[in-house]
Amino acid sequence: MNFAPTNPTPIRRRPASPARQGRAAKRRGVAVGFLIVTLVFLAGFVALGLNTSRLLHTKAELRAVCQSAALAGARELLDEGVLYGYPDKRDDVLMAREAARLLGRANRVDGRVVVLDPNPKNLPLGDVVVGTVDPLGPVGLPLGLPVDPEKPQAVNTVRVSATLNDNVFNRVSLWLGKLTGVLTADTAASAQATLDTRIAGFKPERGVKAPVVPLAAEYGAWLKQAEAEPVAGVNDRFTVNPQTGQVTSGPDGIPEIVLNCGPNPPPAASRSTESTEVADAAPTDDTSAATAESEDAADESAIGAAWCVALDLVNDQKLPYIWPVRCREGLSIGDLSAVGGQLVLAGGALVMPRVRPLPDEVPYGLMDIVGQSRAWPLFEGYTEGDAPTCTLVGFAAARILTVAQSPDGSWELVAQPTTMVSSQAVTAPYMNSNPWIGKLELTQ
Repeated sequence: MNFAPTNPTPIRRRPASPARQGRAAKRRGVAVGFLIVTLVFLAGFVALGLNTSRLLHTKAELRAVCQSAALAGARELLDEGVLYGYPDKRDDVLMAREAARLLGRANRVDGRVVVLDPNPKNLPLGDVVVGTVDPLGPVGLPLGLPVDPEKPQAVNTVRVSATLNDNVFNRVSLWLGKLTGVLTADTAASAQATLDTRIAGFKPERGVKAPVVPLAAEYGAWLKQAEAEPVAGVNDRFTVNPQTGQVTSGPDGIPEIVLNCGPNPPPAASRSTESTEVADAAPTDDTSAATAESEDAADESAIGAAWCVALDLVNDQKLPYIWPVRCREGLSIGDLSAVGGQLVLAGGALVMPRVRPLPDEVPYGLMDIVGQSRAWPLFEGYTEGDAPTCTLVGFAAARILTVAQSPDGSWELVAQPTTMVSSQAVTAPYMNSNPWIGKLELTQ
């Protein structure tokens, strides 16, 4: 049954009055205006957030460049002239400035190259400033400038400062700058790196081994050979390419060190530095004079070999292949677990057990690192008996040049002093400056 009306009456709506229509139009105008004002403020806040984030990112990039340039410059302050017997830091300071400048150009900030002024006059407000700070002091210590720029022997720190407007040719263009009224912004950064050479030992990190050979050499004999006058064909027979580590024959001006890895130390006479007097009469002509001079130089350089022993490190499973691994890759935390996971001289000395005789696998492991830089522990005293030991008193750096076996079954190594920087090195105020090894620290 259908109850719907057959002729429904349409509902008539009363037309709005002119006054009501005007009030509705005003309300719509107010809403649109409020929305426009809100969007303007919202756009300003978005622009502020984006520009703040961009400036922070740009400053982080600029600081990273400054840190890298400062570290590269401080690395050059390790004087390689000591290898040739002529220590002088003036050329190292020049190289430090150049290294910082080149690294700045190799990096970009906000898409643009950083151009650093080497600042050869070492002005305090320059881009690259070289000076001195205490590496173990509080962070942020003022940089001490050398009194005489011609004698910068004590410098150990490089400070790099950069400003976008000065070093990158332009400021950062801000987004929606016309809306906020700030079109560009500038940012600056500074970093300071220090080279500390007071090396007390090495501490491996988890997954990163310390570049130390598992051997120790006589301290006194090592120093005598390292400081000897190089004589071509006598104690200067090889050349090492520092970039590739390739060893070739021929002198390079750096004296070489002979290490004897026999079961017993070399005779005391062979380690004497006293030169043999020439019994012949004085030369009567130029030829004989040159011959006598060459013989004298050879006698002075023939100072014998340094005794070299293997350190008795932790190896519970007595695996023989562990020795070549230690020679190639360095020492791990596990290798040094008996001495607290680090090889550090407490108060300047550390007693370590040594292996007797030399493990057969050690020389073959050393053959794998010919031409590579490694740190070498140095010992001064030793004991015999059922548990032989040696007392470590310092560290040096050298490259293996040759590994050969003598007719008596002992091994003879020829090494060349070198310089190296290691992040696993440990420094201490009670240690003297090490001429071969350094550690870089960011001190600002």
